[in-house]
Amino acid sequence: MRNLSGWKKSCLLAVGVAAGAVAMRAQTFVVPAAVTSYRTMPYTNLSGAQALATDPAGDLFFTRPGSGILAERPAGGGAEITLYTAPSGGGGYPKGVAANSTYAYMTDYAGHLWQVAINGGAATDLAPACNSLDGYYLGTQDVAADGLGNVYVAGNNETPLFKITSAGVCSTVTGVTLDANSHVAADAAGDLAYSTGGVLYSLPAGATSATAVSATFSPIAGLRADAAGDVFVTTGSSVVEVPYINGALSGANAFTVLNQSSVNDIAVGADGTLYATDGTNVFKNTIGNVRFAAVAVGSTSATQTVNVVFNAATTLTGFRYASGVGVSTEVANAGTGSCAATGTYAPGASCTIDLTFTPSTPGMRKDAVVLLTAAGLAGEVAVTGQGSGAALTVDPGTQIALGSGWATPAGVAVDPAGNVFATDSAKGTVSYLPAGATTATVIASGLSLPGAVAVGPDGSVYVASLGTNTIFEIPFDGTTFGTLTAVVTGLNSPSSLQFGAGGSLFVANTGAGTVLRIPNQSGTLNFTSRMTVAALTAPAGLAFDASGTLYVSDSAAGTISTVSGGVATTAVSGLSTPGTIAVDDAGSLYVVQNSGTSVTRIAYSGGSYNTNATTSLGSGFSKLVSAALDSAGNLYVADANGPSVTEIERTAGLLNLGKSNVGAATSAQSLIFSNGGDTSLTFGSPLYSAGGNTSDFTISTTATNTCANGASIASGTSCAVAASFDPTAQGVRTETLTISSNAVNASPVTGAFTGTGINLPKTTTALTITPGGTTTYGTSVTANVVVTSQGSTTTPTGTVTFLVNGVTYTTVALTNGQASATITGLPAGNDTIDATYSGDANYAASAGQTATIVVVLAPTTTTLTSSATSAVSVPPGTSITLTAKVTSAVTSSQPTGTVNFVSGGTVLAAASVNNSGIATVTTTTLPAGTYTITAVYSGDSGFGGSTSNGVQVALISQQYVVSSTPASMTVSAPGSASTTFTIAPISGYIGGVDFACSGLPANTQCAFIPATVQFTGTNLAPQTVTLTITTDTPAPSTVAWVLPFGSLLLLGAQRRRKWLSIRNSMLTALVVVASCSALLGLSGCGSSVANQTPGGTSTVTVTMTGTPNGTTTVPTSGAGNIVKTFTFSLTVK
Repeated sequence: MRNLSGWKKSCLLAVGVAAGAVAMRAQTFVVPAAVTSYRTMPYTNLSGAQALATDPAGDLFFTRPGSGILAERPAGGGAEITLYTAPSGGGGYPKGVAANSTYAYMTDYAGHLWQVAINGGAATDLAPACNSLDGYYLGTQDVAADGLGNVYVAGNNETPLFKITSAGVCSTVTGVTLDANSHVAADAAGDLAYSTGGVLYSLPAGATSATAVSATFSPIAGLRADAAGDVFVTTGSSVVEVPYINGALSGANAFTVLNQSSVNDIAVGADGTLYATDGTNVFKNTIGNVRFAAVAVGSTSATQTVNVVFNAATTLTGFRYASGVGVSTEVANAGTGSCAATGTYAPGASCTIDLTFTPSTPGMRKDAVVLLTAAGLAGEVAVTGQGSGAALTVDPGTQIALGSGWATPAGVAVDPAGNVFATDSAKGTVSYLPAGATTATVIASGLSLPGAVAVGPDGSVYVASLGTNTIFEIPFDGTTFGTLTAVVTGLNSPSSLQFGAGGSLFVANTGAGTVLRIPNQSGTLNFTSRMTVAALTAPAGLAFDASGTLYVSDSAAGTISTVSGGVATTAVSGLSTPGTIAVDDAGSLYVVQNSGTSVTRIAYSGGSYNTNATTSLGSGFSKLVSAALDSAGNLYVADANGPSVTEIERTAGLLNLGKSNVGAATSAQSLIFSNGGDTSLTFGSPLYSAGGNTSDFTISTTATNTCANGASIASGTSCAVAASFDPTAQGVRTETLTISSNAVNASPVTGAFTGTGINLPKTTTALTITPGGTTTYGTSVTANVVVTSQGSTTTPTGTVTFLVNGVTYTTVALTNGQASATITGLPAGNDTIDATYSGDANYAASAGQTATIVVVLAPTTTTLTSSATSAVSVPPGTSITLTAKVTSAVTSSQPTGTVNFVSGGTVLAAASVNNSGIATVTTTTLPAGTYTITAVYSGDSGFGGSTSNGVQVALISQQYVVSSTPASMTVSAPGSASTTFTIAPISGYIGGVDFACSGLPANTQCAFIPATVQFTGTNLAPQTVTLTITTDTPAPSTVAWVLPFGSLLLLGAQRRRKWLSIRNSMLTALVVVASCSALLGLSGCGSSVANQTPGGTSTVTVTMTGTPNGTTTVPTSGAGNIVKTFTFSLTVK
């Protein structure tokens, strides 16, 4: 396995960094007869763009040759960023583009290879590094970058392929011969592909000779490689993929992915997306998948067109609209496409399928449209969409046993249609339960320690065998399951499988510390290509949210992180061995921790995860090892020790208030109503209708955080409905509330209270808490209970349930009539703690007196750092990152909330605090000026606000400054005198500065050494200039013609890059010799009366003319120069 790295940004995980790609190709790849794709046009009006590239983070780079601009479109959206503007003279028009995680590269017609930092900075020409190899005449054409920091450039004047390392060392690539029309591509591992003479060659990393690829392309107009080494060839009318299989490009398996003419260039994203430009627009092509934007539940989307290209003669027999193993009722054929369900198509033919999406529930949907033939399938397109709306769930939910006869359940999954799949590691089986069924059917057996299981969009089932470190496929044809087949081998303790939004399969390869992606390539999983998308300590669980962001739990680090665009960021920390995870439509997380007894819900609201107020879901379990979530919000869990597989039906809540004597009321307990959708949930008025034993329960909606008639709760938030039980008769008593709301996940949604009326001796429950009174947030509180009986000496048994603010916190078994619990995470404010004894066969239940405690906000400290400070000014438009760190003495939880970045009372930006206490913003929009910025933390339910120290940030337009100038000079006549001053660049100024004097007395000359100060991308240090005043000089000045002559020589030197080195040697020497000769000539002639300098004092003006180039902004005056002056008093004696 090749472990590749090179992401754009630093990983914010406690351990590990975001990684590049790893290719392991022990399996095969079957070329699909029909390749599917979906095209959008995200960018227009690019004014002749002819080159594209992407970096590992998904940022897109392109050129605007008409204006010489290299531009970036950030992956996360936002305005176009101009990275570099090539000099207009000398043919400096852009040609090729490449990018890695740190730099973008651009070749131009003047023979330059510009390297520009993606996060901002000056441009550097790398081509001079090859001067000794190319004879100072490298005509740069195509460029490629691998994932190891190397850049490859093909010239249009030479036959070698040049390689420039990250250290700037240039060499030629052995075994490569190019022509004037050659192209080059590189993958993350350094595997190369190039074309010459119309033939494609493969040169794997480490090889010394290339191999011709056995495929014909006419013509080869461009090459690009994805991270795994697959090469995409642009021809005159199509884009052809050449898979990288078993260490080489496979021409025999080459196939067309796009029929698209007038393609100037393409780029391949890290997720396999193909970007293409026709010179004016950029087209985004997702291969093998189509994605619908969020659609309100019950509404129908706009039509999306799927393009189909046939690589073999194909006769279709129909389409299957799959929702896992079910039939999709949400994805439909609009009937306006050109593909016929029973049509016959020749190789190279194409047609379209127009699809619509009508979601019936909120959340992500992963469906598929399968193109069928008499022999099976010709191809398929994964269809992803999101249903948008409110989703009401009730906890605790009703628990329903699924299947029977389990030995050691190990994994559970549910498809979009509600069909459930579970593995049994002891029995070596995979079982299937149709939606709504409770009887399981074995669909595969003979596996060694099967664990994680996932269902593909087309219904095929994938299971990880921990005994053989292999992933197996159970194919599904729409009717029956096929034969178990090994598809991925050589893994290391694969513990989780999940399908992403694009139809790719992701694997938590726990033993190796990596997360792998098996790509959906052109509508089929390519098991020959496995790419590492994240590196952690022990990735254990995977999940995707509605936007397609990947979440990964790390059992060793105790974290859950998001992985998006190649960047991993800690979202939640401080967990105890997190394993399986799931995400609902609101973004809230569901976590199985430490093979525990319940699933932990971590709410996502207000832009952050509130780890200070989690909810435990499920009861009666002993060792949960897996959990899955359906679109209605119901949970499915596997309990290895139960052993059991259980559905927790969260659309039908059920809270057991225990046993109580007839006529004796229990303490109130609450059902929790949560909004798991992505829009606000509004309750009806009245809130509910009640049925059942309504006289036995007292319902309350008046306490803190209660649901109310007509009230609304935001996405991810919750409210409560409380009830106490006062039975009027013995036996089981139940009251059911049918909730009225705008929720669209299920109908009806109910919450029920139940209890058992008894007639047993009474008990007394005494509750005490330590500390009491007032405490600071984050302080643990110990609750102690003593249960005593009345009229009996038998010690009570059973359990005590501790409640915080009316919500169950934990249940503890009595020992010698006593129980205690340590309560953490009490929110700031007035909190109540209750304890309820369950009763047993001898005694009735009872409740203790409510204890009240006041929790005050914990103090915080906020610190601020900036990527740019006043110590080093930067130009406007520079990307500046502000990072605030909020800390507290509390260790049991982390601050949440918002940080405002403020200057002069104005909020410049705001960011949410993540679970590491960090809030970060990156901006490029601050105007010029000097700012004193503070970070103001807002506080949250547990932590008080705080304000950081001020940090100065200076944004100054690129220019130069002069310092240490003389106030006066004294010179004898005849004679000369010298002084110095300093020129320094500001904000990365690149360009030259020339000098001239005015106001000199007669027969006096001034000279400057150096005559021109040059600031380049590699030389931005201040430079000292020596000014020499010489008296008794003839007029016109001999020196006067030296400087213009030298300037002409230097101007000529700039006409071709091959003279750059010469300018630094021969031309400089000529100027110095000429200057010296002039000065020597003056002194040798003596002094005549006609040439004498008159005595006295004059005011001399030194004029500095800066000629900007590169990234320096040209002044609005249009002159293109930056002119500055200083004066001094000159006294001639």
